[in-house]
Amino acid sequence: MKRIYISHPFAGDIIANLEKVTGICRKLVDEGYLPIAPHLLFPLFVDEDTERELSLRLCMELVKACDELWLFGERISANMVCEIETAQTLGMPVENRMKREIQA
Repeated sequence: MKRIYISHPFAGDIIANLEKVTGICRKLVDEGYLPIAPHLLFPLFVDEDTERELSLRLCMELVKACDELWLFGERISANMVCEIETAQTLGMPVENRMKREIQA
């Protein structure tokens, strides 16, 4: 299974963003991919307000473990820029799906 890192904004309307990422992940599983979405895991044990650097480091490690990075959402956040740069440094394909976001 191809591992796809889901790059999507988290901050802002967190509840809506989590719902969108959950829907994206479900769709990708149905298509035969393994979605990797830190949005759904890290908030369970990392405080985004006080441990932002830790969260970003963990995300970069997950990017490194994936085959491709796919962009979703309506904007590119600062964290998404870091994810994109990491993927590009690794020579990993980055696919822009922002204009055709999968609806949750």
